[in-house]
Amino acid sequence: MRIAWPLAALALTCCGPRPTTDPSAPAPAITEPDLAAINAMERPAAASASDRAGTHCAEGEAVVFSCAIEGKTASVCVGPTTVNYRYGPLGAPELQIASTGVDGRTHVSDLFGAGGGRQSAVRFSSDGYNYIVRAMVAGQLTDVPGEAFAGITVLRGDTTVSSSECADPEQHQFSTADIPAQGETDERYDAWW
Repeated sequence: MRIAWPLAALALTCCGPRPTTDPSAPAPAITEPDLAAINAMERPAAASASDRAGTHCAEGEAVVFSCAIEGKTASVCVGPTTVNYRYGPLGAPELQIASTGVDGRTHVSDLFGAGGGRQSAVRFSSDGYNYIVRAMVAGQLTDVPGEAFAGITVLRGDTTVSSSECADPEQHQFSTADIPAQGETDERYDAWW
């Protein structure tokens, strides 16, 4: 069973830096119900300075996800009007994708497995790449019940460019309900990562 809720995604070093998303690029058509639903969402409260430490989130943004991978940091931050994905060394992100949540650059999904597993994912799209931030808790039918996973998968078209795991996935679980974005619209990305 699939339930689409709001969510966000990230990049990795092996992919090289990508340019910041061009806000003047044409956006796909958004229906009034989609726009109204996303605008009506309550955004999470802004994080304190201590909660933002070790992330790329700025003052006035909520930290939804932040994970150290291969010596760099990937963060998903929700501000008053945007959802942001930032990746790179702390204080100097190499990649930033900003989305209004309704511009077609950010999609979220939640998948539920028969054994009780759950995966939340947010996909950020930019310049032909898709950065999928994902968090999963395995179900009761797995070898290790309740085992957590979290990481980032980067795709270019249908090719996986890289896939990395967070060192401490239990601390990187998130809820797509905290991300004001459209539900996943492309079945290729509504998958178990």
